[in-house]
Amino acid sequence: MIWLTSGDANPNGAPVLILIDGVEADDLSCWECCLEMFDGNHPASVEAARERLKGYKAARTPLTYWQHTNRAGRGHKSRQVS
Repeated sequence: MIWLTSGDANPNGAPVLILIDGVEADDLSCWECCLEMFDGNHPASVEAARERLKGYKAARTPLTYWQHTNRAGRGHKSRQVS
């Protein structure tokens, strides 16, 4: 089941949160995994993502960076972030 919302509600107990377009979640504790998707070709999006990354690091959130490849729209694990 997919729940589309602009708020922080998780009424179906989904384990994964997907954030797009620079949206931020106030509390990630109810999620097993949070995916943040941004346009790496758009300088303002990249800069905003870097600022959010600083906050995740400060909160000691475990992070992994995945990068899109041109092959069949797939991504690959680029690095662990600490």
